[in-house]
Amino acid sequence: PQAPGKPASDGARSDGETIYISWEPPDDGGSPITGYIVERQSADGSWTSLTFCEQQHTDTSYADRGLEQNVAYTYRVSACNAVQT
Repeated sequence: PQAPGKPASDGARSDGETIYISWEPPDDGGSPITGYIVERQSADGSWTSLTFCEQQHTDTSYADRGLEQNVAYTYRVSACNAVQT
């Protein structure tokens, strides 16, 4: 097996203090997807992991709550399988 491909974004929406992101599952590389790593980049450029492979977050969406309004955030999502990411 190989590492899974990159998930494709389905988009994002916000209701003020929560951003909802969603994505399409990628090619699994020959090994089933076991979860997704969701990360957020803040204005200072630092990345924060919101989920981890070990948590087995298998939903293809994520709600990031408690955010500051009028602040730009960047997200990235990686898929996990037996080979990891």
